Amino acid sequence: PQPCRWVAATAADGWDPAGYGDITASGYTFGTSSDGGVVRTFPGGRTEQVFARECPDGVGGFTWVDTSITAQDVIDDAVDRARRAAPAPTLDLSPSPEAGGIVNLGLWLALAGQDPVTVRAEAGSLWAEATVTLASTSWDMGNGDVVTCDGPGVAIVDTDTLEQGPCGYTYRVSSPDDDPYTMTVTATWNVSYRSSAGSGSVGGVDRSVSVDYDVDEIQTVGVSN
Repeated sequence: PQPCRWVAATAADGWDPAGYGDITASGYTFGTSSDGGVVRTFPGGRTEQVFARECPDGVGGFTWVDTSITAQDVIDDAVDRARRAAPAPTLDLSPSPEAGGIVNLGLWLALAGQDPVTVRAEAGSLWAEATVTLASTSWDMGNGDVVTCDGPGVAIVDTDTLEQGPCGYTYRVSSPDDDPYTMTVTATWNVSYRSSAGSGSVGGVDRSVSVDYDVDEIQTVGVSN
């Protein structure tokens, strides 16, 4: 379905300036904008224009918008809120931090539930939608090694495997006794937007989480037949 849109309201929409021009109790006066819309001006000089909401199902309504707001203001608002909406990493690695790792047992590094997030900002006929999309994931393994993967990584598909995943890592040295590695995972989100004034991208935003990850070493003894 077609989305609703805000259009400049005119005298024909029931906002006839002639009918309100003498009202002073509210502290402002009414007038007409250059595009025929209705505006109200406050004593300090601030001006607002009224917009009507047009929807395919006929649902309407009116809103007043400060005429000093620009398309870039609306884009900036949507981008800022999209950045703040980017979630922290939700880990889906195997073995899990609760289970801990084993020396020479491959890890599968992945995130779960990291879908794109879109927010919308509007100011009258101006609008913008900003979207954050997961671009890459960086895994600081706590021992000086860092693994960087595209997107969310790859979750384990065979729990019986000993090999590390396509986005994976294998510890070769156990963590010190009573001192697990601190694993820090950073998700990098790209930010893009589309708006009534065009589209573009505005760089990324990082979200990080740290967990303790204990790695043990299992000694085995081979016995010949």
